[in-house]
Amino acid sequence: MRTLIIADNQDITRAGLRALFARNPAVGAVCEARSKSDLIRNLRLAPDAVVILDYAWFDFNRVEELCILRDRYPCSGWMLFSETLVGSLLHCSLRGERPFGVVLKRCDSDEIEAAFEAVMQGRGYVCESIRDTPAYPEQSGTAGKEACALFPFKTSFVQFPSSSMIPVT
Repeated sequence: MRTLIIADNQDITRAGLRALFARNPAVGAVCEARSKSDLIRNLRLAPDAVVILDYAWFDFNRVEELCILRDRYPCSGWMLFSETLVGSLLHCSLRGERPFGVVLKRCDSDEIEAAFEAVMQGRGYVCESIRDTPAYPEQSGTAGKEACALFPFKTSFVQFPSSSMIPVT
């Protein structure tokens, strides 16, 4: 059993997630975090916890802070759970060896539970609503890594047929 950390500032969301995962036998203790410092404190106590985080309501200054925190606790699992998702956050969630689970709050409970199970098993998950958007890169085999590397929310350089280098931000 693993600890679940619900990092969301909305009371109704925390109550709903508690109710949804109360019957899940893989979940041990359930903790709440209302700030980044609360989250870090809980992760120190349970470094292998699964974190369900609403990034939009949290006090991170940059997306990179979230990725650094995830990497600081390599045994933890992360599920982003928001109304909307900024592109740079989606890019961060897809890259790396330990991708996030990504679910929108409007998803049904089956999809939220599927994302949670994937995160529990160390896999990433992107909900259907996000996969169906034109901005989402296809993730198949090595082409997925290339598409993720070229995802237009991270500064990188793309070489065009004219051989000019154009920054993409």
